Amino acid sequence: MERNENEIGNVQEIENKDYVEQSLKIIEHNELLKAEDFDKIVEIKNELNHNFQAGQMFRSRVEMEISVLNDIKFPTSDSKFWQSVREQNVHFSELVMLSYEYRKTVQKIKTLGAQVARFEKQLCELRKDEHPFYEIDELEAKIEMKRIDIEKFGFMLLNQTRTARERIREVLSWHEIMEELKPHMKHGVGSYEDHQMASYRQRFANQIDVAQKTGAKLGPAEAANLIGQFQTTDRVMKGEGLQLGAKGAGVAIGNGGDKKELAEKMVMICSKCRKPITPEMKQCPHCGAAFKK
Repeated sequence: MERNENEIGNVQEIENKDYVEQSLKIIEHNELLKAEDFDKIVEIKNELNHNFQAGQMFRSRVEMEISVLNDIKFPTSDSKFWQSVREQNVHFSELVMLSYEYRKTVQKIKTLGAQVARFEKQLCELRKDEHPFYEIDELEAKIEMKRIDIEKFGFMLLNQTRTARERIREVLSWHEIMEELKPHMKHGVGSYEDHQMASYRQRFANQIDVAQKTGAKLGPAEAANLIGQFQTTDRVMKGEGLQLGAKGAGVAIGNGGDKKELAEKMVMICSKCRKPITPEMKQCPHCGAAFKK
């Protein structure tokens, strides 16, 4: 039977209230804090309840679009869409695994409850037969430990419920993002591979542009790898007659001469050991050869 929005809201309100109330009861029952310290916590109960409801657990919609799907790493609508697919799959898989853990936690509580009932029956028999006090004390301690575990697992259920709700929120947020991206995609949703050559070429061009504009000091291997990745995707796309698309954020990448000049700015070869170095180096880190500026 479906529940309306008001019913769902009431259920969530009860769950959130139980969370704070149970937390306070656990702390008070364990006598972990001094009375005056506990009273101070009780005074901010409403704040704790609000923070439990409003506090962030996973990423917000803003963080999804700005941080995860940033334009440098995912420059095309297609690349943003398929990264969204990955992100959604992760959260949905975690939601399924959490469902298993929730069911296991429920059964653990049930098992512990049965054990408490059995121990209490044994305790009655011990008292009836006037067994030594230490046997009675030991069994009472076992019962209390089981009850503590029941409380702990009950607290875990409340946290698992909240986590599940946040997982669902992120799964649905990624769905909304994907729906907004679909009209702008060039390669469709049939295969994640169709867009990759063009998207990666644009990504490498963007990264090169950022390195140039910021004067980032890339290591020889990093610079060679970045240039190599761009040149390879550029060559393959031209060889297969694919549309190159936008040139990137101010990066001249139209022809071989441009690429060669760009590569020379970021990486060069040591004349002695023939290994990659960057132009600002005064000495080769591989063979020790000194360079004249």
